[in-house]
Amino acid sequence: MNTAQAKIILSAHRPGRDDEIADEDQLPDLETALACLETDPDLALWFAHQATTDEIMREALRTITPPDDLRNRILAEAKVTRFPKFSGPQFWLAAAACVLLGLSAFLLFPRQSQLSPTSLVAQIPALNARHDHTLAVSPDALGEIRSWLAKNDAASDFILPKGLADLQGIACEVASIDGTQVTILCFHINDKRIAHLYVVDRSRLKNPLDSSDPAFLQIGDTAIATWSAGSHSYFLSESGDSKDLERLL
Repeated sequence: MNTAQAKIILSAHRPGRDDEIADEDQLPDLETALACLETDPDLALWFAHQATTDEIMREALRTITPPDDLRNRILAEAKVTRFPKFSGPQFWLAAAACVLLGLSAFLLFPRQSQLSPTSLVAQIPALNARHDHTLAVSPDALGEIRSWLAKNDAASDFILPKGLADLQGIACEVASIDGTQVTILCFHINDKRIAHLYVVDRSRLKNPLDSSDPAFLQIGDTAIATWSAGSHSYFLSESGDSKDLERLL
């Protein structure tokens, strides 16, 4: 089984939730895919991120309370449309017309991709570990950072938390995450601490963060604080816990 095949199987697997109801015919394939995690570090990291994203989305969905009359409202708006019956050449002509219409709409009106905050959060530990930044400058060259980011069509008018002043070093890059431009700023706080700040235009986020008050979450040994200010959303992270991040805000 190769990595692509393992991903297809593992993408439908929820550890601890569907183990008891798994289809017995699928168990051998699932067991083989799970075994791949032990020999493929990249696959194991991908699966860990997927599990984290699933859990974040589950928690978010639990906060949504549907209206009591939702079912009746949906049925009240329901309409029955009768489509003409086609056969033979008529069917294929109609099908071809639909395909051409859909293709034309796709080419003429491309949709701007949007990034899910939960997807970005799930990828932050791996992005932090990669730690491969394009531009590195001295702490007093923040203007150079902003100019470089603006030239690369990335968020440059960000607002830094107060705790990220008087730093030993700063670096940055522009990353395309799920098709969305994300500014990544790297701060060397001291010899042992490195913090990464991710800045995204709120208009490029699905369900953008609205609160200016930081919310904290933990993924393994990575602490993450999220908030919004002005036209941008921010994701600050470093190894440790929320208390370490609070000192930077």
